Amino acid sequence: MAARGTLPALQPEAPQVSRRVLLRTAAIGAAVGASGVAPALLGAGRASAIAGPRTFVSTDLDLHMLGRATYGLTPGSVKKIQKMGRNAWLDQQLAPETIDDSACEALIAGRFPDLSLNIYDAVRKYEGGWDLLFQLGMATIARASWSKRQLFEVMVDFWSNHLNVTNPSDNVWGNRHDYDRNVIRKHALGKFSDMLAASATHPAMMLYLNNAESTRYAPNENYGRELLELHSVGVEGGYDETDMRQSALIMTGFGIDWDTYEFHYWKDYHHTGPVQVMGWSSPNGSATGGLAVGLSYVDYLAHHPSTAHRIAYKLCRRFVSDVPDETLVTSLAATYLANDTAIVP
Repeated sequence: MAARGTLPALQPEAPQVSRRVLLRTAAIGAAVGASGVAPALLGAGRASAIAGPRTFVSTDLDLHMLGRATYGLTPGSVKKIQKMGRNAWLDQQLAPETIDDSACEALIAGRFPDLSLNIYDAVRKYEGGWDLLFQLGMATIARASWSKRQLFEVMVDFWSNHLNVTNPSDNVWGNRHDYDRNVIRKHALGKFSDMLAASATHPAMMLYLNNAESTRYAPNENYGRELLELHSVGVEGGYDETDMRQSALIMTGFGIDWDTYEFHYWKDYHHTGPVQVMGWSSPNGSATGGLAVGLSYVDYLAHHPSTAHRIAYKLCRRFVSDVPDETLVTSLAATYLANDTAIVP
């Protein structure tokens, strides 16, 4: 048994090097690079100074893919991608259910069993404490270090930033772990439209961006604004101040049942009457139908061309280049729309 407060190390495949060691080595390499020396960390001919004496990147495409699509290359991962080929390696990573990750899953289940608690039981057990938030943070680091489903874990991080609910954060102590499980991890390689709808109907998001307190009597604009600015079309997506206010009105009534701590739609708090944002509109004639109206609006945003371009750009920047080629971005945005917002294509 590992000492309390430490994570048990998994037995790596010899001669694997732990990512912890690699990260420490990278830090040393960065310090050397800052001194003006470009060390050949990856062997002769595998590093190339391309932007002056202080910057170097690998020109090896296998290493480039591993550097972008994992949390750090290891001798084992380099050997595997060279043996399989980049396309086959990527196909396997895009189907994480086909990768045996039982050792990492056993580690998470054994050390952090409360991450599987439903929201009601978590709220009752932790009573305002942040322990579960810290457990989620430690589990995230463990998965980044030991999971064989590396691309999936990178995508979890990508979407956790895109649909951010900060962990730890004082008002989501009882449900942020469930947000991670049932919004981000559930849809990380699914459809963005499903993930956006799941976030719009999760108590963590409703609390974090104040929509749980937004009513037709006193609409709170925080979530309605961020839904446009951060979660979908972006600041250059073509909406204006009127659209933002309409967005907030559309989402009134989306909140929390304080008996169960789960998401609940409160029809008496929903604004009724015609609503319009950008190219979407609804008569919004009844409070009873407000949930469907809101979800229709969220789905519209997920399928908007500006959302497609923004997500394609962010994916290209994460996985291809810090300054992605616009032709590639445009092509991937079209792929996103042609595949009903599916992420894997």
